[in-house]
Amino acid sequence: MFEFLTGSNLYAAIALLVPLITSLLLWWYKRPPNFPSGPRGIPLFGVIPFLGKNPPETLWRWSRIYGNPMSVRFGRTEAVVLCGYETINEALVKQSASFSGRPYSPTMFDAFHRGRGISFLDYGQLWKSQRTFGLRTLKGVGVGRKTMEERVTDEMEYLTDRLLSKQGIPFNIESELTNAAANIICNIVIGRRFAYDDDEFHKVVEMFAESFSRGSTGFLFYMTMFEGDLRHVPPFKGAYQRVAGYLDDIRDFVRGHVVEHKLTFDKNYIRDFCDAFLESFEDTDENTEQLVHYIQDLLVAGIETTSSTLRWAILCLLVEEGTQEKIYQEIKSVVGEHRMPLLRHKLEMDYTRSFIEETMRFRAVAPLSPSHKTTDDVILNGKTIPKNTEIIANLWSVNNDPETWNNPKKFDPRRHLDNEGCFIQSKKVLPFSLGPRHCLGQDIAKAEVFLFLVNIIRKFKLSVDPSAPPSADNGKHGSAFVPAPFNLIVTPRF
Repeated sequence: MFEFLTGSNLYAAIALLVPLITSLLLWWYKRPPNFPSGPRGIPLFGVIPFLGKNPPETLWRWSRIYGNPMSVRFGRTEAVVLCGYETINEALVKQSASFSGRPYSPTMFDAFHRGRGISFLDYGQLWKSQRTFGLRTLKGVGVGRKTMEERVTDEMEYLTDRLLSKQGIPFNIESELTNAAANIICNIVIGRRFAYDDDEFHKVVEMFAESFSRGSTGFLFYMTMFEGDLRHVPPFKGAYQRVAGYLDDIRDFVRGHVVEHKLTFDKNYIRDFCDAFLESFEDTDENTEQLVHYIQDLLVAGIETTSSTLRWAILCLLVEEGTQEKIYQEIKSVVGEHRMPLLRHKLEMDYTRSFIEETMRFRAVAPLSPSHKTTDDVILNGKTIPKNTEIIANLWSVNNDPETWNNPKKFDPRRHLDNEGCFIQSKKVLPFSLGPRHCLGQDIAKAEVFLFLVNIIRKFKLSVDPSAPPSADNGKHGSAFVPAPFNLIVTPRF
C-alpha cells in the first residue's frame, strides 16, 4: 500500500508535509500583538481534555501561571478568561459597553435561542429594549396580582404536604424543590401553578433535571458550547440531541400557554409576564416567537438557579453541625414559631442571611458566567483584546479568592458577620455575575431561596440519612454546578 513512498517520492511527501504541519502549528499558536498569554492545549480540542472535574478551579490555577486576563483555546475558539474581582469588575462594569456582547455559538443558536429570547441575544437595540422591559416588569415581582410572599406561601402548602408524605423515610428532595421552584416561575411568567403529578408539568421538570442536574448529559452538552463541532461527535452528539429535543418540547409547552394568553388577553387585567409582553409589543409572529424564547430563558434560569441553590443550602445544613438550629432559633425569635416568615423579616435575621450568603459563595450554581464578547478593541490590565473576542468571567475565582476569604474551601457563615453579629454584605460574592448582563431574575431567586429555606426549617427538622451520609464536596459541573444526589430525612416540628 505504501510502496510508492520510497526514494524520491518519500522525500517529496516529507517536503510537502513538513511546511504544512509547520504552518498549522504556527496558526494554532499564533496570537495577536499584545494579546494575553495562556494555554493552547492540543490541536482541534484545545484545553478541553485538560479542564478536569472542576473547570473553574483549573482556569484559576492556570491564570496564576499565565496572568490575568489569560487567553485559552477551547477547541478552535480563542477565549479570554477573567479572574478575580478587580479584573472582572473592570471589564463587566467599568468597561461594560465594550464587554456586553454575546458570541455566536452554533450549539446555543441551533438548540437554544435562534436569535431570540434574552439570555443569548447579542448586545444591541433588541437586547436593550428586551432587557429594559424585563427589568421593569419583574422589578419587585410586581407583575400580576400576587406578591412573592403570597406565591411562596401558596406553594409551601403543597410542598409541605409532599414533605409530610415523606417523613421518616430517606429520600432525595431534588424533585420536590424543583417542582416548587418551577411553579413559582410559572406563576410569574404564565400565571399558572401545576400539580406535582400533572403529566405535562412533570415532563417539563424532568427535562430540566436531565439537561442540568442528572448524569453526564449536562456536562457533555456544556462542552459543546466551547467547541460546536463536538455536537457531531459521540458521546457529545447524543447529549446535544437530547437537550436540543428537550428545549423544543419546552418551547412547545410555552407556546401553548402563549396562544391561550392571546385568546384571553385583556389589557385592563394584566395577569403575568406573558400578558405584560402582549401589552407592550405588537402582535406579530416574530414577537410571539420572541416571547416564547424569552419565557424559555426565564424558566431555565429561574428553575435551575433556585432549586440548585436550595439543594446546596440544605446539604450544607445537613453537614455543618449547628447551622440548622441557629436558623430555627432565629426564626422563632424574629418571626415566631407559628407565623409565616416574610421578606421584611430578612433584615432582622442576620445569621440566616449570612448562611445563605455563604452558600452562594461556597457553591455558586454558575461559577463561570455565560460567555461575553467584546464589541470594540479594548485594553484590559495592559493587554490588547480585539473586537469580537469571546470573554469568560470566572466567578469561582472571586468566590474562592484566598486573598479575600480565609480558607475559602471551608463553609463558614461567620465570615459574613461582624463582631456584633450583624450581617455584612460583600461585593465579592458573585453568584449572579456583574454588569448590564447580570442575571435578570437575581432578586426573584434571592427572595425564593430565603422564603423557601426559612419556611422549610420552620416546619421541619432535616436529618442526615445514616445509611449514606452526604458530603458538600460532591458536585457536578455542567450547564450548572449542582450537588451530587443525596438523601435526607424530614421530621415535622409541630
